[in-house]
Formats: sequence, C-alpha cells, structure tokens
Amino acid sequence: MLLRCIGLFVLALMASCLTASGPAVAPCSHPDACFNISISNERNRCPSRTQRGWSLENNHPTKALIVSYAEQVQHLNQPIDNEVRERIYRNLRPQSSIPEGCEFVQVGTELFDRFSYIERAACFEGDPACEFSSVEPSTRSCADRCVNGHPSCHREYLPVGQQAKDLYALSEKIRKTNLPISLPLTVSVSASVCPNRGPLYIDKSGEFEETGDHCTFDYKYDGMRTLVDVGGVIAGDYDQRSRTLKMNPGNSPKLHFYDQSGQYRGMEELESILVARQFIRISGRLRYCAETHWPSDP
Repeated sequence: MLLRCIGLFVLALMASCLTASGPAVAPCSHPDACFNISISNERNRCPSRTQRGWSLENNHPTKALIVSYAEQVQHLNQPIDNEVRERIYRNLRPQSSIPEGCEFVQVGTELFDRFSYIERAACFEGDPACEFSSVEPSTRSCADRCVNGHPSCHREYLPVGQQAKDLYALSEKIRKTNLPISLPLTVSVSASVCPNRGPLYIDKSGEFEETGDHCTFDYKYDGMRTLVDVGGVIAGDYDQRSRTLKMNPGNSPKLHFYDQSGQYRGMEELESILVARQFIRISGRLRYCAETHWPSDP
C-alpha cells in the first residue's frame, strides 16, 4: 500500500483504540493503542490563530497509562531552528483527556510558534513490566518493534506481481553490488510523482547526495493521510554491512501527518531505510515504522 503510492525509491525504501458507543467500552488490545493525542477547538484556552489545542487521551476503561510523546515546535518566520522535545506523563487516568499545548502561540508581532505532538509509546501504570524506561524512545527502535511484533510496526505484504518483482530486483542490486552504485528513484509508478529526481548515486565511501526539484505527494494508511515533502536535497550515507540507507538530518524527506478528519497531527523526518532480501523497513526519526514484504518468488 505504502509503496504503491510512494514513487521515490529512497522514500519508499523509506493504531487506534477499539471503542464502542455507550458504557460498554472495549479494552484496548495494547497500551499503545489506548493512547491518543487529539486536537480540537479550544477558544478559551488557545486564543491565537486557529484557536485549537492539543489533548492527551487514555481510552482504556479501567487502567491508567504512563505515556511518552514528542512535542514539535516550528518557529514560523523566525531565525530559530525547529525543536523536538521528548515528554513523559505518568498516571494518565482511564477514560480521561488532559490539555496539552495550543496549536499556535504568539511570540511577537505577527510571529508564531506552531506546536504539534506525536505519540511515542505507552504502558499500563502498575504493570510489573511497565518500567519508566519502557516508554523511553531510545529503547523502542523500529527494528525492535518489528522483530517483536509490536502493533506500531505496520506491515504490508505485496502479492506476486510487477511491483514485487521490481522491488526484489532493486533490493538484489543494492545488496549484491559493491560501491559505488547508481540507483533509480522510481519503481512502477506514475511519471507524475516527483518526475525530475534521480538517479541516486552512492559513492565508494557510501555517501550520497541527490538534488532536484522540490515536490510533494500524498499516501494514505488506514485512512490517515501523509503528505511527503521532498526538499531540494536528499543526502546521507549507506552502511553496506547493515544494508541501511541513513538520512542526514535536514536533508531528508519530511512526513506530515493528518488524522482521519483531516486535522494536522505533526511532522517527522525519514531517518533510515533497511534493505533485506524479502522486505524493506522504513523508520522515521520519531515514531513512524513500517515494513513492506514481497514473496520469495515474486
């Protein structure tokens, strides 16, 4: 699904709580699925611009949560780098919602900071396995989540067909060819998706830098829209031993998330793409984590 929509190979090689109406609320299948960050109209609390504010939510009917999340701050029209701040909240009570930051905060004449929040992890308060460290981002890598079947690792299984064949052939080329190597940036896609990009040249030391026209395109997962923002430069290095493309901060495509109602949920950069024989693993710098698998004989 993801790779059917993403045309750039370097990008392509780049869950909600179950509820029911009324008092009979179904327990969440996993604490991560019980934790949600929502945005809504908060006119009295958030007077600036959109008048919207963020809230942390626990959708479990009986259990409290310890949660971790990322606060992202975009300093609009200001000579200040954007920030990402890690947050942890203890004892988020069952079926509760507590306020977080406003979407926009005025910091000067016509100057605003834009805040967004992304869920990282959660565990049930009082559970013996619920350690403070278990919700720390550094202990929950995408690889660890996928290997252990964590629900935040999204998986797609391609059927036999041309797309699976193309990805298999490209993964074989990457895995079996010594550096330097030149790779196409499009795979079985419409020419309308970032048409003026590529190829990607990886030099003998593993470094790569590709320049081209700025472009954006959409893909959807579980009804949630993601806008992929590809800047003028894509750069990083390739670790041939681990078969991983690692993107440089600031020279990596940005993933802008929107929920099912179309509300903006925040942004994170693509961090790395691991290329294995029968799958690729795409990791974001904050929470995004996905694998796409293809048949052994595509």
